[in-house]
Amino acid sequence: MQIFEFQFNPKVKTKKVENLFQEFESSERNLYIIGDQKRIIPGNEKFLANIIRMIKDEYALNEPESHEKALQECLVKINDYFKIEIARDNIGWMGNLNLVIVSQYKEEIHLTKMGKSKVYLLKYESYSELNNKNKKDSSFFGSIISGRMVYGDRLCVISEELNKIIEKKKVLEEITKLPFLDQKIVDEIIEPIKKDLGKSSGTFFLLDSKDSPKKKNTLMEEIEIDFSIKELYYSIKRFVDKKTKKTPKIGINEDLKNLLKPLIALGLILLVGSFVFDKEEKEIVKELTVEEKLAQIDITKEESLPLLAELYNEADDETATEIQEIIDSMAKIYRINDISKSKDFEENVSKILLNKYGYDNNLVISSKKYESSFPIDLVFEFQNRILLFSKPNKLLELKDDKITELKQLEIEAPNNPTPYLNNIYFTNNKEIIKYDLNNYTNWLKSPLKQSTDIISMSVDGHIWILDQENKISKYYLGEHRADINLNIFPSSKNFIQILTSTQTDYIFALDSLHNRIIVADKDGKLVKQIWSEKFNNLKHIQISNNKLYILNENTVYETTI
Repeated sequence: MQIFEFQFNPKVKTKKVENLFQEFESSERNLYIIGDQKRIIPGNEKFLANIIRMIKDEYALNEPESHEKALQECLVKINDYFKIEIARDNIGWMGNLNLVIVSQYKEEIHLTKMGKSKVYLLKYESYSELNNKNKKDSSFFGSIISGRMVYGDRLCVISEELNKIIEKKKVLEEITKLPFLDQKIVDEIIEPIKKDLGKSSGTFFLLDSKDSPKKKNTLMEEIEIDFSIKELYYSIKRFVDKKTKKTPKIGINEDLKNLLKPLIALGLILLVGSFVFDKEEKEIVKELTVEEKLAQIDITKEESLPLLAELYNEADDETATEIQEIIDSMAKIYRINDISKSKDFEENVSKILLNKYGYDNNLVISSKKYESSFPIDLVFEFQNRILLFSKPNKLLELKDDKITELKQLEIEAPNNPTPYLNNIYFTNNKEIIKYDLNNYTNWLKSPLKQSTDIISMSVDGHIWILDQENKISKYYLGEHRADINLNIFPSSKNFIQILTSTQTDYIFALDSLHNRIIVADKDGKLVKQIWSEKFNNLKHIQISNNKLYILNENTVYETTI
């Protein structure tokens, strides 16, 4: 076997290409591993290299009579390792890891893959793609393709990014026309497109069964091109069918046997001389578990919902419960159907304050009702006073059981008033205004990064902004520091509030569409999703004394943070 390999590994920290060729001295078997990883997150820089080393080590431990079985046992161990990583919440590699493993023993070939790399079998002037039974991109190894490579066969593995260029430049078509390959010839084919390939990352790997050029019989070459084994088979079958219809006896008479002998002999000659690759697939595990099926579905993507629905529809009650439990575990859904009720309001309310006040439009409700001559948009506590904000620019105060006007703000279109220490912060177009009831200053050193309307703001020393695109941005000391896109299932575009405080290490996002409260750490990593069947109309959340108060319809529920 000849190996031709071109590896392109740009100096980008979020992408990595790793390959390995292992020749075992104690046997005639070889192992080829072609891998690449993209969107690498901090802490996972060595994940691909570690997996390749594990594959090599596990495969080397197995030297049974069947080399296919050696690969099967290796893959079971690797799949188990992937499950452990998922359980540890290390899922950044899922959907971003591509691996192809080729096990060769003499002319015997066994291969498997996960991810989006392409594997092709090259014949004379033609080629075809080889796929596992589990054709959907998977985060596990699924099945093994087994066959034989005889003189003339070529196996090609191409990383996803490079494949687009290889297809466009018709490289495989060019290779299939060549009866002989050496390094110089392959270099001449790749050189004109090396610059294009160098802009991407990945591997072009070619395994050629020809160790050295050999001349073929001219007549045999013509027969191979002009006469197919498939045609021979169907010619024999038609002849046998025709004869057996006329002969009432079961079996084939001697005349027919004599007639078939030369045809069968010719077929055997053609079989030996032509390209043979029996694409027989062997399952690693006869039946995938529910967990393995779910692991093949990226539950952070909206398009996964029909696949999940299909799993549910096919499941019995017990399996459906198992599916739900696995999804809850993977998506970190925390169900609290016995959540404590804290308060009921008799009137319709849209927001709450300190688990005491509920308000909607022109009404503030506690044990009493307070009429306001202005619509009420927000109520908050500031310097031991209860203040109210009324659009477009009025600050009101609840004092001595009366609502009176306190200030008319000299800010254009102030929004999202948020108290913190001795100041109230407002968003205003591309600014964040800091206000102490006397003076206004622009807290930002440069304009807001958000290009869309701001939905919600929260302050804990940092300022957190939620925009219409469901993106959370973090600002500190007047400067933009980070953007957070929560990676959650099911995904949402309908957060209506974010909330944090100095009392907690978490940031909360209210998603009324999916009846849940998202809890993430302040780096944006998902901690859990609080869900209850009682959450049928979530409106507002508040934090006080290490408790989270949740307004649903006109009822307030509470849970510890």
